[in-house]
Amino acid sequence: DNTPPSITTPSLEPGDVFTGTAVTCSHTEPVDDDGDALTTTYRWLVNGDAVEDTEDTLTPGTAARGNALGCVVIVGDGETETEAASGLITVGNTAPAVDGVTISPDEPTVTDTLTCAYTDFVDEDDDDDASTFSWFVGGVYAGGGNTLASGYSRGQDVRCEVTPHDGRDAGEAAEHSVTILNAPPSIESVEVGPEDATAGTTLTCGWTGFADPDGDDDASTIAWFVNDVEQADTTTTFSGDFVHTDTVSCTITPHDGETAGTPGSASITIQNTTPVMNSVTIEPNPPHDGIELLCNPTADDADGEDIDFDFQWWVNGTETTIDTQSLNHDAFVRGHTVQCFATPSDTTTTGIPMGSDTLTIDNAPPTVSDISITPEVATTTDTLAFQ
Repeated sequence: DNTPPSITTPSLEPGDVFTGTAVTCSHTEPVDDDGDALTTTYRWLVNGDAVEDTEDTLTPGTAARGNALGCVVIVGDGETETEAASGLITVGNTAPAVDGVTISPDEPTVTDTLTCAYTDFVDEDDDDDASTFSWFVGGVYAGGGNTLASGYSRGQDVRCEVTPHDGRDAGEAAEHSVTILNAPPSIESVEVGPEDATAGTTLTCGWTGFADPDGDDDASTIAWFVNDVEQADTTTTFSGDFVHTDTVSCTITPHDGETAGTPGSASITIQNTTPVMNSVTIEPNPPHDGIELLCNPTADDADGEDIDFDFQWWVNGTETTIDTQSLNHDAFVRGHTVQCFATPSDTTTTGIPMGSDTLTIDNAPPTVSDISITPEVATTTDTLAFQ
């Protein structure tokens, strides 16, 4: 008679099985005492029910967490079959994993709130994400949650560690680190004055509210501009070459010796400078009757603007209605006194008038109108007559 083949009890390898594990039904080589050729097939059981796999290795994912998994080895010699079943193992929970941990901003300062995030949560059992965050500053635990708003200073390393969790088990933590950079300082306001500055005025620039999150000293820089052209001066005072209608601005760039903050600026418009008289003279001097007199003024304008003059003549101490630069000879006679006043003005303002010296009209020198010598053609023997 035929002797059925024999097979030892199989085992499942590995011993710890998870949803994604490739499980093998392991056994010794079957034996047939009759020396018949043997065939070996497999039946996989999930919660007691057979599945489609008939090879010695079960397709990963066939059994889910909590399922009871076993295998049956079937050996045949052409006439009879022998079956041997493994013990059952329960599919365990697969710990989740995370990837792509980041901290934003990626170049933080002490003023920034740090936010930790990750891109991928993977759980073979399709559990919900219950991952946790841990923050470390300089290697020391600093708190949980996905944000960290304080507790770090310039130069320190801050690390966010994400531990993947599915509510049952924790996976391998993933992390990301950043270094806290220098924070730029700031200022509240800039002032430049005086507001009524004119050409030649020394201007002063000041600022308030310097603040540096890292506690650094104020190393702010100063720049002066005239009509948007930067000047060489870099101090708080400026006496540059500016005139009426020019716009002078001062820009303060907050600085802590390492990093510049957002600049602030203020500006003023240069006011007009009233022209100033230097002198007034009457020509010719001395004057005499019978000729026209001319009033010659000189004046300065600090803004370099053109100067116009208004004139007023006085004769014998009495103001006349004559307001031209010249005085006709019929306005005076010998012995009269004359004086000229000139008032300077530019495009905006009128200056203070100045008077010339008071001059006395002299006698006009006598004149001759017709002179002749006879004879018109003379020789050395002629006597000449002057008429």
